[in-house]
Amino acid sequence: MALQLRKLGIRRVRPLLGGFHEWKSLGFPLVEISPAEPDPGIPTQHLPAEGRA
Repeated sequence: MALQLRKLGIRRVRPLLGGFHEWKSLGFPLVEISPAEPDPGIPTQHLPAEGRA
């Protein structure tokens, strides 16, 4: 995911060594958030699916 965000121009993102599961197993904080409702006046951009460019 971090690499996909970088391709979109977001620079302040880093891949996690070991990914989400390693983060969780080390006891780092997790916060569940609900997705925001999209604003109908703002066009949305979708990230490409895994494995596609």
